[in-house]
Amino acid sequence: MQNVPTRIGPYRLGRLLGKGALSQVYLAVDERNGQNYALKLTPIPSEGEDRVSRRALCRNEAFVLFTARHPGIVTPRDFIEEEAFSALTMSLAGKVTLEQVLKQQGKIPLPFVLEIGIRICTALQHLHTLCDEAGNPLGITHNDLKPGNLLLGRSGHVFLIDFGVVTFPWSFHELSENQTMGTPLYTSPEQALGRITELDARSDLFALGGVLVELTLNKHPFHGYPTSFDTMKGIVADTYQALAFTSNHLKDAGCGRMIPIIRGLLQKDPRDRFPSARQLELALRACKKELVGSTKKHQALFTRFYRRWCKRVTRTPSHKPTSCLA
Repeated sequence: MQNVPTRIGPYRLGRLLGKGALSQVYLAVDERNGQNYALKLTPIPSEGEDRVSRRALCRNEAFVLFTARHPGIVTPRDFIEEEAFSALTMSLAGKVTLEQVLKQQGKIPLPFVLEIGIRICTALQHLHTLCDEAGNPLGITHNDLKPGNLLLGRSGHVFLIDFGVVTFPWSFHELSENQTMGTPLYTSPEQALGRITELDARSDLFALGGVLVELTLNKHPFHGYPTSFDTMKGIVADTYQALAFTSNHLKDAGCGRMIPIIRGLLQKDPRDRFPSARQLELALRACKKELVGSTKKHQALFTRFYRRWCKRVTRTPSHKPTSCLA
């Protein structure tokens, strides 16, 4: 973004923390209290359909975050709209993403993958079951669940971040027909086909299935395609082959207990997947109990490993500070 302002409302912008396809994230100081926050700055086109859709996506993200309010979802502070941009400020929730952990650590021990999965599920269940004031379900879908959008906070808390392509039923008219969104490798079949009106909780669960495999094996079930387009074609057409390939690798890695769970997530037809994050959470808890028991000792070990991951990542020369919005 050119001509980045030095101040937005009460916030004084500092160094760049991260950037994505549409937005940049800066460290910002709230001059009202002197506290540091992450400020996500999204430029808005001057005219045309892109201006309308970009503004709508920013408002959707702000709406969902201010509505959600959950310990596993990053906390918003202010939403500011100007003619040329939208700005969303949020808490600095953690140090590293799971993407950074994978790059530095490699695959993660299965007991900790299960614990991470459980914590993600609690946040997703809350998100997917949010209702309006009349008690009607909002039908929210995150649409970009990936290691880079899962942040490790203090004592091993896992935060779901970046709601930039979130959808719900009344937002569909703001998007183009057959529009794809999210990151190609982490899309569901219906998402890859651009069937935005079919997106629901089960789409996010398909993406989470890929994430759990990647954390366990350090390899995504649909890795290896030469282009993003080929990746999405593979997700639509090759789910059976990818599932068989992944099951064999999980078994060879001594993680056979995960196979029934992954099979319940990486199904082409949403009706064949886990119906909710809560049901997936119960399955993960049962697997974890069978593997390590439900003792406090495991929680202490998880916290210890988390701190070790953070130290390893932040000590690497290539590490860049991570915000809750990157």
